[in-house]
Amino acid sequence: MPNYFFHLWAPPPADLALSCPVPAPGEPVDPGGFFDPATVAGAYSAAGWISLAAALLLVVLCYQLTAVSTGPRFTKRFFLFWLVTALTCFTIPVLVLRTWQTHALAGSCETNPEPFLVPLPWSVILNRGFAGLAWGLLAFFLLSLLLTRSAGRFPWAGGFFHNRGTPWPRLVARGE
Repeated sequence: MPNYFFHLWAPPPADLALSCPVPAPGEPVDPGGFFDPATVAGAYSAAGWISLAAALLLVVLCYQLTAVSTGPRFTKRFFLFWLVTALTCFTIPVLVLRTWQTHALAGSCETNPEPFLVPLPWSVILNRGFAGLAWGLLAFFLLSLLLTRSAGRFPWAGGFFHNRGTPWPRLVARGE
């Protein structure tokens, strides 16, 4: 269950198939092996935790960047940071999953029974990246709500205090 909260529709796959190395001449072709689920889960967890830290940092920056936390300037800043958070939460999993050292499951390939390095396929990486995009949009809103309701109780909290109870920008009509 935590994987579905942390990764939305793209939790770490437990039985991800891979193509085994080409066999030596005269040996039978190996149909395929599997990724080591521990290395795949480690990559997904790292991507999730880094995304969470980035979303939290961007929410804090959005509210604390200037003393002004209401009005049209804040509204623009809020939507800009919301978009940046979504794009950041797309980029982080793509970079982490592409560069993480994932291995083949030991013994799953007959041509090479050792746990050799093999990168994750782009389809898996992009699927998690798009889940991160949606997760970033949701995380920004939920963290805004949480921080304005908790830190917003204290005057030293700056922008969180000025927006306490209202995590989204107050859309004010011109002339008011």
